[in-house]
Amino acid sequence: RQVCIHLLAPLGSADNHPPVMMRGDYPASIDPRGRYTAMQAAALLGVHRTTIGRWKRAGLIRPRTSKVNGRPRYIGSDLIKLWEWETRY
Repeated sequence: RQVCIHLLAPLGSADNHPPVMMRGDYPASIDPRGRYTAMQAAALLGVHRTTIGRWKRAGLIRPRTSKVNGRPRYIGSDLIKLWEWETRY
């Protein structure tokens, strides 16, 4: 079964990027125990960095604060859950 989700920027969005397609199983390159910056998370999921920010504001994903430098990091298992939620149909 092939799953395809189109993720579009909300109307009036500042970024005019084409739709992104998330399909099937999550990318094998996501380590469930890995910690990723917003840019890294976006690259792994195949979405724009601002999409990660929209998902964060919508409460779909929550960054954890790094104990080393205090910067936000996204946990691989959270990225996998988000991928599975977005491609559930």
